[in-house]
Amino acid sequence: MLALVPETAASRAHRYRYAPGDRQPSEPTGAWPLLSRSVPVDIPALADDQVECCLSLDTHLIRNPEASFLVRVRGDGLEQAGLHDGDLLVVDRAVPPLAGSLVVAVVDGKFALRRLSRDAKGRLMLEPSGLNPTPSGHLSVQDFEIWGVARWVVHRLWPNRDQSPRDARPCGSLSTFSPTAR
Repeated sequence: MLALVPETAASRAHRYRYAPGDRQPSEPTGAWPLLSRSVPVDIPALADDQVECCLSLDTHLIRNPEASFLVRVRGDGLEQAGLHDGDLLVVDRAVPPLAGSLVVAVVDGKFALRRLSRDAKGRLMLEPSGLNPTPSGHLSVQDFEIWGVARWVVHRLWPNRDQSPRDARPCGSLSTFSPTAR
């Protein structure tokens, strides 16, 4: 009898050649092998499966774990910024907002994802989204509260972007991240 078992990334990890001095994970630790060579876009290069290190996405993407959270993007108003409906954002509440940053803001008690800019006097302002501009155009700093700065975006590349992930399950309440619990 022949049984076919699908391979997972974890079951293939032992095939990678680890660089000298790199510690191979003895058990799954949440780290993923990072190949030592980049994959070129234009001219193909020799294939090499040597691993530079094992990279933990938590460590790489999240600078302040106690002040970070994930949020899903809804809508296409920021496509020009590379954000698409359904993308995941890593948002950090401890990072100071700067002009040009994408931020999660609270406007009239509602969340909004917007880019920050500066007015003629140098004050921070929220730019209107492409699909839902405010009557006056921009919102000045007294009209909103910055709730966090978007640091990273994760989006899928394969078809059917609009389908929700099968493994997305509720993980409990984030009451510490309530807009009113500041």
